[in-house]
Amino acid sequence: HKKVGMLKTDIGLLVDMDETFSRDFFRAAQVCDGIDALDYEKHHCGHKKVKLVSVTATFETSPECITDKRHGFHPDMILGACIEGINEEGFHPVAPREENSFMRPLGLGKDCDWSLEKNITDNKYHLWDISDFRRTCGGYMLKLDDQAFPGYTRYTAFHLHNFFTSIDTTRFKMQTYGHPVANADRLPLHAISNDLKMMYNCAKDISDDPDQKWKRVLGGFTTVKPFLPIYFQDEDYRRRRHKFVKEIVEMDEQYISITDKYQVHPRFLFLIFRRAII
Repeated sequence: HKKVGMLKTDIGLLVDMDETFSRDFFRAAQVCDGIDALDYEKHHCGHKKVKLVSVTATFETSPECITDKRHGFHPDMILGACIEGINEEGFHPVAPREENSFMRPLGLGKDCDWSLEKNITDNKYHLWDISDFRRTCGGYMLKLDDQAFPGYTRYTAFHLHNFFTSIDTTRFKMQTYGHPVANADRLPLHAISNDLKMMYNCAKDISDDPDQKWKRVLGGFTTVKPFLPIYFQDEDYRRRRHKFVKEIVEMDEQYISITDKYQVHPRFLFLIFRRAII
């Protein structure tokens, strides 16, 4: 925000706690010319080029469990000149919103409808707020050209998904977050979500099903081209984390089977396991 010193030439970034652009992409955003989204004169805050969208690789619980042939599209960057609260000089208007909602109206971004933007002929496109980073269509994905640079992947960001210290925490998240799964505290781990099914197979060293939505990269971390998280390049860390994931998946499978047999609530049983470990 402008009150804490952000300037129009700075870059606004919105990320979840488990997302990040790569170090190399951050550095390119700081120093490289030719990135249209970060050049105000190339878009004047119009929707086609204003937002820089990541091409994101997903690591599921372990550095060795990498989702194959999939890319996410968060986090996102927008130039400060196009963000509400930073560019307050009055040239760009604040975007209208539907009543009691963060959504822009149809024609100005809702449901990816930008038909009314063509009526703006003086470059006075609307500013973008924090909800627009995630919820409003616009911008473009800038990916590495893996044809021109065959030694690298196309990815510019990483999603470190479900890197918790217990499966109990993962289950709690799945039952309570924005897309809750009913009975996530009781279902077999591989039945909760496609992501967790892939992770379960990876941890158990089970082949992925042919019709499985998300499959893992065979061979794990060492088979993937850069750019990759710097911390994951520590072979000892990868070994220890993956060993830990295998252990907690095994423990989770045991106590879920016991809850089915004796009809004990799994969170109560987890406390018993934890006390035994301690």
